[in-house]
Amino acid sequence: MNNLIITFAIALGINLLMFIPAYRFKTDKLTDISYSVTFVIVALFGLLTSQLTTPKIILFIMIFSWAVRLGSYLLTRIRRIGKDNRFDEMRGSILKFGSFWVLQGFTVFIILIPSTYFFESTTNQLSLLSYVGLSIWIV
Repeated sequence: MNNLIITFAIALGINLLMFIPAYRFKTDKLTDISYSVTFVIVALFGLLTSQLTTPKIILFIMIFSWAVRLGSYLLTRIRRIGKDNRFDEMRGSILKFGSFWVLQGFTVFIILIPSTYFFESTTNQLSLLSYVGLSIWIV
């Protein structure tokens, strides 16, 4: 099966699984965690199903680092404020709240499409474009 389809299923599946307790307990605290975790798991899947090369390992480390940084920030924020007011009208509706989670999984999938293709490639060297991307990421 094409890795693109599998990554879509993983991204959507993680978010739907996390939606279940979030809806049951009417909480926003899992939203940001699942977002970051989805990036890591999809990238890890891409890395582990590819031929390991230095550029692919670097890409995974970049995605992992960014997801941990983002997840830490979002988790700290939600713990400080207690709840996310954007979800006040959604929390009680399985369709509204659920659609947010589906959209979140879809967003991760869309953002990681280039990475998914890169993990599937046979590349084993960093190109000039790779160095440009790495520089932008570092900044």
